Amino acid sequence: MGKIIVIRKADRILVFTFSDYRPDALQVFFSPGKGDLVGNVYVGRVDRVLPSMGACFVAVQKDRKVYLPLPSCKDRSGNTVIWNGKPDDALKAGDEILVQIERMGMGDKLPTARTDIDLVGHYCICRVNGKGMHFSKKLSSSVTASFREALSARGIPGRRDFGFTIRTNIEALKDYEEVFCEMEELIRNAVRIREASSHRSIYSCLYQDTPEYISYIKGIPISSYEEIVTEDPGIYEELQCLFPAERLRLYTDTSYPLEKLYSISTHLKEALSEKVWLKNGGYLIIQKTEAMTVIDVNSGKGSEKKGNSKEDMVFAMNCEAASEIARQLRLRNHSGIIVVDFINMEEEPHKQQLLTCFDRFLKEDKLPCRVVDLTPLGIVEVTRKKFNKPLKEMLDNIEL
Repeated sequence: MGKIIVIRKADRILVFTFSDYRPDALQVFFSPGKGDLVGNVYVGRVDRVLPSMGACFVAVQKDRKVYLPLPSCKDRSGNTVIWNGKPDDALKAGDEILVQIERMGMGDKLPTARTDIDLVGHYCICRVNGKGMHFSKKLSSSVTASFREALSARGIPGRRDFGFTIRTNIEALKDYEEVFCEMEELIRNAVRIREASSHRSIYSCLYQDTPEYISYIKGIPISSYEEIVTEDPGIYEELQCLFPAERLRLYTDTSYPLEKLYSISTHLKEALSEKVWLKNGGYLIIQKTEAMTVIDVNSGKGSEKKGNSKEDMVFAMNCEAASEIARQLRLRNHSGIIVVDFINMEEEPHKQQLLTCFDRFLKEDKLPCRVVDLTPLGIVEVTRKKFNKPLKEMLDNIEL
């Protein structure tokens, strides 16, 4: 079984999946900002109401206030949301009110809050004060219909007590079980917020938004990996709340850092290099343009083995290249149109076998990735769903 390795590098967090000290996939995320309140839900106290500005100031911590526009103090039915008063009360200083931080302040401006509580997941948004099922306008009608049918067949207890908006990210899925699990988790959080809001004291934080890197790890089938390892105490503490202790380890050998143990810098440099060597002596040239990713397979130092023809040698090299290309796409996070120029083969059965095994390697990807066609010029066309920025962009200005 492999391992999930989580490394902090400057202001980035790198999440690797490893098998036998060799990375299978990689995603890079920006570290959550220290003191970043965005997405958090607090029981605040109204400090001042300024009708002329159409806003009020709400204290969410003893030494921290936020700006709350008065129009956002209405729920989706138009009622003022006050937790220690009647729904139609006018907002006044001293009122306790449940708020969610919408965005951080810039310069001297205070953070902005709202009373409509949204719990944002990777695939959906749970609207704590809302009702009904809604879909992103960018989703096709076929995807929407397919999701509705799957949701109806599975059933999710408590779903109708809240509103949901399904995001475009579901298009990248082969099935919707990940979405349903996320919905169930968001419902649990929404129930906790509702229950806690009636008895928690002011300045209580009822919900803290999940960092993006944790959401990604939660999407990995943990049962396929032996453990999650990090040497960063802060990351370890965040992961402790979500994963069983037996699957989580804090690496503490200061004499030999985790980054060296897994040759992180070497793997990153290789994943950013245009040239990738294959075990059999061949190599890949991977070039990303604005329109597509172009990959060329070369025989390099490869040679025929005794008893094998040149055609057999080329077929074996192409199959190894297909496996490595699939891995490199996961590491580099290249997406969209990908064209591959394999070494030319004469026999038609070999061409079809190569396409079959290449498609099988691509299906190991968490994102939809597939062979589209083999052109008359022998170029293999591939498509891969976009998720996050390519590795090179995410590691910009990071010293390797």
